[in-house]
Amino acid sequence: MRIKEAFDKQAQNEFVQLLQESVSPNMINDKVISFTAWKFVVTGTIYSGAKGNDIVDGWKILANENIPLIIYTKPFYITSLFSWLYHDPDKNVEVNRHTVINNILEPESSELLRLCYWIDKCKRIIVDENSFQAKFNDVKSNLRFQNEEESKEQINRKLPVFGRIIQDETIPAWERELNAAKLVRKLQPFRSTVSSFVPEFMLAVLAQEAGFHAQFIPADTGSKTSDLVINSYKTEVKTFLDSYNENVKIEPTLKEIACPLKRNKAVCDINDSLLKRSEITFQFL
Repeated sequence: MRIKEAFDKQAQNEFVQLLQESVSPNMINDKVISFTAWKFVVTGTIYSGAKGNDIVDGWKILANENIPLIIYTKPFYITSLFSWLYHDPDKNVEVNRHTVINNILEPESSELLRLCYWIDKCKRIIVDENSFQAKFNDVKSNLRFQNEEESKEQINRKLPVFGRIIQDETIPAWERELNAAKLVRKLQPFRSTVSSFVPEFMLAVLAQEAGFHAQFIPADTGSKTSDLVINSYKTEVKTFLDSYNENVKIEPTLKEIACPLKRNKAVCDINDSLLKRSEITFQFL
């Protein structure tokens, strides 16, 4: 992996160069794409039926609407790089001698790829084009910056600085982690927004492919509405895991899933569905 080689050579500028070469997803073949110095097997990380061109097409849909995806991509690359280099192997769950699971090893930017994939699929499959456009307009309004140029300049200034910090062994680990956290703290609302939109588009596609009629309900200011209608049933999508804590160890029994289910957020989400009189609540973990 080129990241590992750059780190071993103490090549301070190569981290930034790797990012610039793959700041948007590129197809390697039908099942593999490169993005932010990682290679993704899309059938394993995005969806079993995914193809690389679906993700690239979805990226183009968002980019053509001037969604500043690259601004988000750069900080997510940096935090993913930090987590990859300094993760604790003792927290891995071994599946077999070729595969381990760790809750911080998946690059943050993979969530961007999921959004691109499901938006592209949804645009192709949803019969009611007006309902898709209404939901897509909601996405666009939630993914913009108040001051795009200022945000872009701040991130571009910090990237080479972080490239030096991450390799300076005289800097304590806590200080490196602090710098990584500062880089993306302002983007956490975006991360949560993406994670809430992904299952909405995903559910619409899967329902339609299963032979049901799915359409989005346009947001109505001042009133509570559900997200979807599936065969006349009002359906609400709730995302319980829209962020993660790197200090939470994955247990073989997955018992850590119980914690998010007991959070106030989960209770509020369920109550919100009840207030909207939803007939189906899809809980995305």
